[in-house]
Amino acid sequence: MKLSLINQKRITAVTLDQAILSATNFAITIMLIRHLSIESFGIYVIIFSFLMLANSVQTALITAPIGVIVSKLDNNEAVQYIKKLNPGQMALSILIVLFFLILSSGSIILKEYEEYQLPLFSAAIATFFYLGQLYLRSIMLSRLRMVDVLKNDLLYSIMQIIFLFILITTDYISVEAAFFSIGISAAIAIIYGLFQCEEFIGMTKVKVLVGANENIEHGKWLLGNGLISWVRANIINFITLYFIGPAAPAVLRAVQTIFGPINIILVGLESIVPQFCSSVYSKSGINGFLHIFRMISISIFSMGSLYALIVSIFSYEILEVLFTIEYVEYEMIVWIVCIQYLFIVLYTMNSIALRVLDRPKKIFNAIAIEAVLTIIPGFFLIQAYGIEGAVEWKLLSSIINSMIIFYFYKKTKRELVSI
Repeated sequence: MKLSLINQKRITAVTLDQAILSATNFAITIMLIRHLSIESFGIYVIIFSFLMLANSVQTALITAPIGVIVSKLDNNEAVQYIKKLNPGQMALSILIVLFFLILSSGSIILKEYEEYQLPLFSAAIATFFYLGQLYLRSIMLSRLRMVDVLKNDLLYSIMQIIFLFILITTDYISVEAAFFSIGISAAIAIIYGLFQCEEFIGMTKVKVLVGANENIEHGKWLLGNGLISWVRANIINFITLYFIGPAAPAVLRAVQTIFGPINIILVGLESIVPQFCSSVYSKSGINGFLHIFRMISISIFSMGSLYALIVSIFSYEILEVLFTIEYVEYEMIVWIVCIQYLFIVLYTMNSIALRVLDRPKKIFNAIAIEAVLTIIPGFFLIQAYGIEGAVEWKLLSSIINSMIIFYFYKKTKRELVSI
């Protein structure tokens, strides 16, 4: 079946968009690794994890439900829905900024963490604009305006690279300056986004929780999933920070950066596949969904496997070229992360399937079970083997998580096919 010209443009725009975002993140991380000390980059990684926590909360309660709910509405219904949701989005952003300011104040009280104060303050400002840009982006995605999304993300990415380059060349690069560059770039993208989404701007006079009620109902299990996922992904950084120091999260992030191309795939899946598969499922039923989902899954896993194989073969050369000499000694960690990412791909595909099939609670259950099973072994792995133990913990978590989520997906599929 041939794709229409419009769908071809959408697919091209999505592909370019994810490539640009991932390439930008990759370039920024490399620039920071090369121009910050390993300890300063470790501090950046820790604070950036809180930015990702804010993103997880917004994704669960706001942007992910938009992708499923608003994509099924006609344009007038979508406009009214978003205008009811706007107050909730604004309230959530303000609460998250207050959270960052509390962390910044707390770092003053805890003298051993006072170097985190100014970076946390700059991250608070950056977070407000960062979440705003993602919100406008999700609105455009829900209306399948992929070219507009591409334009906005391209502007945001270019501004980030420009501001960071200026900071490096003028020797003003620091952790707090890196976060200010995120905030300024996002603010510029928001200004452009407001013109792109002008029909959605405005607020219906309803109470915040009333306007966001449908989103909250859909996203409550996604929120639990997101919070546990964040803890599962970042607790390793905090534990290694405590036992080893900020150099440990710096090394873990540097190794993960090598897998930027696989992250292009994963971010692209999360952005467009749920909407596309939801549309197929509503029109063609479970059999139509299974057919298209199987093809997507095989393609994605094949590409991920090929990339992981190449990285594992040339791990030493990659570390030597991309990073400073401080990171080369961690070559063996790259092999473990290669295996881990294959299981991450499997988990991502099956969790997307459960979202499309309206089983978000099972995603939450899978992550909760995995967290309980791996927290104690992971703690001892870090104590015994340091940074390598941290990576082994991540691998163990990914294996167990992918197995549980696969079981839930197969069980759900059997239930729906038998109806």
